[in-house]
Amino acid sequence: MNIITVLFSAHQLSKFFKSESIATLHSLSRLAGVVIVYLILRILLFRLLDQLVGRLTSRQPRMQTIHGICKSILGYLLAFIFAVQALDAIGVEIMPFVEAAGVMGLAIGFGAQKLVKDVISGFFIIVDNVFAVGEIVSIAGITGEVVEMGMRITKIQDLSGRLYLMANGDIGTVTNLSRHPIIDYVEISVANTTELTLLNSVIQTVGESLVAQTEGHLHAAPQLQGISALTGTAMTARISVETDPHHLLQEQMQVREALKEGFLKSNIVLI
Repeated sequence: MNIITVLFSAHQLSKFFKSESIATLHSLSRLAGVVIVYLILRILLFRLLDQLVGRLTSRQPRMQTIHGICKSILGYLLAFIFAVQALDAIGVEIMPFVEAAGVMGLAIGFGAQKLVKDVISGFFIIVDNVFAVGEIVSIAGITGEVVEMGMRITKIQDLSGRLYLMANGDIGTVTNLSRHPIIDYVEISVANTTELTLLNSVIQTVGESLVAQTEGHLHAAPQLQGISALTGTAMTARISVETDPHHLLQEQMQVREALKEGFLKSNIVLI
């Protein structure tokens, strides 16, 4: 009875709660310090990386692609260090976790072969300069702009705004449309009684006028490639449009509008 009284006396309880409160406050203060340092380091390092890439991008466009990879690696590294320091701050022994990490790493390695494949494939995409951020590519039937490359996935946005996330390991045959100008076509139907000489002359005149415009993005004057369809009343003229992929739709619409005006002025009947 006396022992119980001594153990649960007001003085002992007060001493116990005081010591526990001090220990808790100490752990919370350490944890708060870890969180603050983590946030400051994340902001500063990411800002430093952004500024460094911003300076090098104008001279080395591929740095924009490497930027996403470096940011992913830095984010994962900071998160791992924060987790270890946070556990240590609240008094959790981290050595057992570190020792178990080796065994778990081996097990995860067998189970995460796809992840490893994605990371390695992303690395070789950059090394081989297959494509870079900002370029237009066609992969697995999807055509769009590469907006971001990470350690594991590549993000592609098509012309309608849809965002596709592709695992780097699943990327096979790639058509890069940004390294050279591309040639596409517009087709316009006119009366089949139209003289081909007149038709070709109007197309050449309109094409030369469009190329001379400084705000345009045509690499060559549109040319008549031939007649792609013929009916009893109409024939379809196919005209080439050579430009970069970013402005293809814009230039095709501009060519159609200019040809329409040119045909009407030359009394060429549109069907």
